[in-house]
Amino acid sequence: MYPVRCVVRGDMSTAEGFLAVVPPGTECVVFSIDGSFTLNKTLMGRDAKIRPGAVEVVRLWQELGFVIIYITARPDLQKESVLEWLGMHNFPHGIVTFSDGISPTDPLKDKTEYLIRLKSECKINVYAAYGSAKDINVYQSAGIQLSNMYIVKPKNPKRKHQVNWIHNQTFTDHMADLVRHAPTNKSWTRVPISGDQFKFPAQKRVSRCGTMKRQFSSKSRTSEHLPSTAEDPLNM
Repeated sequence: MYPVRCVVRGDMSTAEGFLAVVPPGTECVVFSIDGSFTLNKTLMGRDAKIRPGAVEVVRLWQELGFVIIYITARPDLQKESVLEWLGMHNFPHGIVTFSDGISPTDPLKDKTEYLIRLKSECKINVYAAYGSAKDINVYQSAGIQLSNMYIVKPKNPKRKHQVNWIHNQTFTDHMADLVRHAPTNKSWTRVPISGDQFKFPAQKRVSRCGTMKRQFSSKSRTSEHLPSTAEDPLNM
């Protein structure tokens, strides 16, 4: 994991991030942030309550050696608030991705394209993917099997999918199942990221979290500024 700092020679403005270098075939577990980690639809409100067991589930996958990727279609203008929330709740270290541009016009499409490039260009394999019901079609379009999806079950699902449903709006029972049936295949490529290299802003040792922006996006999307209140319309 390498820190990267770009400086504009004219006005000396800067942009910072981290570059993750992993071997081809690395296995990861993807977590869609909004709507799956929180009990309310967005983590940007004043009372963004976390689902019980969510942190423990992510930590278990990390301890098994999988690279953790947090995905959101939110623009990187909201990076600080998103990372602060993740750090405040002590989520394990991982790669956090954001959309290009000021406001995504088609957030679900953005997420799909990112996941496709993750496999085709970065040669990273998605072993499991977590999210809300809105993410099912995103994951399917990205080539992820239904059996590898873990979806927070809505109260009244419109369609029946053969995914792994997370019941009762919590991760507690799912965590118990993972402990009993944790994957042990040693043939997967695992790349553990140490805590010294990866810290969220609300944690102590390092002030910033590494982020992997969508650097391989072929185009940027620009529209109105995305609101960051409890009435936030995006559920990503």
